[in-house]
Amino acid sequence: MPSATTALPTAAPVERPRPRSRPPSPPRSTARPTEAPTERQSPEQLHLLPAKVLNTLTVEAPAGAQACGWCIEHPGQHCPSCANRRRKALRLSEEQGLSIEEIAANMKVTVERAEILLEQAIDERETKALRQSHIPNAPIRKLFERAQLDDPDLTVAELARRGGFSCSTHLARLLGYKPTSTTVKNGKTYGGQILESIEVNHAAKIVQALGIAPTEVEGL
Repeated sequence: MPSATTALPTAAPVERPRPRSRPPSPPRSTARPTEAPTERQSPEQLHLLPAKVLNTLTVEAPAGAQACGWCIEHPGQHCPSCANRRRKALRLSEEQGLSIEEIAANMKVTVERAEILLEQAIDERETKALRQSHIPNAPIRKLFERAQLDDPDLTVAELARRGGFSCSTHLARLLGYKPTSTTVKNGKTYGGQILESIEVNHAAKIVQALGIAPTEVEGL
């Protein structure tokens, strides 16, 4: 008789757990972390620091510049010592014709420091040359006369009161309405003159008294 074959039971497939998907990681920032202020900073780095930190810092001058310590500790203020150094550097250059190396040796500073002092002195002189101390008084006089058309009660005396001038006669002379007072020098009498210019600060006071901004007037 044929032998019976016994069928083996088929094993059920084993399901393997699927790996969990990880959430995408955030993009890495390429920005560098802000560095904490160190105890020593150079002068050009001061604007990066808060005001409350400045008092705790030690400022280093640029190498070779020999910057004035007082100027570093008092930025924006006038330093008489540096002003004298600038004038001396300019005098040695223009009056004695010294080279920048000779100026540095004479002042006992580095060549770089001597160059800085000389450049600053030249810049100051050019700035003063461009700064006007007087302007023609004719445009100021025309503004006053134009204002009188709208306000007949506006006299020189009233304008002097509004502008804070102590004397209306002085204001009339500034505007060119009256000659200056006569003067006696070495026994000779010199007659007054009609002014054709006016100081900038006086002109600014006049136009402000007329209700005009000084920036709207040429030269102010």
